[in-house]
Amino acid sequence: MTRSDRGVRATTISLSILDYVACEDGVTLTEIANELDIANSTAHNHLSTLLDHRILSKDGRKYHLGVRLFHFGECARTYDPVYDLARQTIWDLAKTTNSEADFLVEDGGRMISLYDVMENNEETDFNVGEYYYMHSSATGKATLATLPEEQIHEILDNWGMPKQTENTITNREKLFEELEEIREQGYAINNQEITEGLYSVGTVVREPTGDPLGGISIGGPTYRLSQDTIDQTVRPLLDAVELLESRIEAVRTDP
Repeated sequence: MTRSDRGVRATTISLSILDYVACEDGVTLTEIANELDIANSTAHNHLSTLLDHRILSKDGRKYHLGVRLFHFGECARTYDPVYDLARQTIWDLAKTTNSEADFLVEDGGRMISLYDVMENNEETDFNVGEYYYMHSSATGKATLATLPEEQIHEILDNWGMPKQTENTITNREKLFEELEEIREQGYAINNQEITEGLYSVGTVVREPTGDPLGGISIGGPTYRLSQDTIDQTVRPLLDAVELLESRIEAVRTDP
């Protein structure tokens, strides 16, 4: 193995460690070594470097993502002006619908929250950076509906279909039936599939090329949002996304 090859492998291991830590609520050195099938000494060397650079933090024996990653995430949110347009859109949606509004993007087969505005029009970091499975979240299912079947199967093979509540879809055939409905109606529903008592509606935000940029959802408790109020919820969402997409197109085509 050449020095270059060793450097690539070392980088791959460090990134794999970050991916694993991000999925768990604190992990030990041994758990990391077992998950990645590497020696404890190798894991220790990588972890020490990541700690030194504040990419990870350590609480007792458990490792967590470090605060420096929040800086990287903020940079990622601000490099593209269309993300700021999405942020403005969910501000307006939260105000007009008196509901929580989120903007999420697909990352490695899951959805990650970039912006979250509460029904009182207060932006919060509570859910920002949170990952959601695609088979159970409204924006996740809406995004899956835009993908070829082979890619959907790859995502499900990788992440599975964990049951989070009694309403979570855990059967692929049933999920694919719902994805077909989503393609026809243009939006997806999360009916207490992640958290009992919470209902949300989401749709995809597309680039001018037609590729998905991300997704926007409106959510709230089931005593305010439900199938009975779907018409009042969906129309503002679809109108807002249509306006956002026209603004994105203007930005993308501006010389």
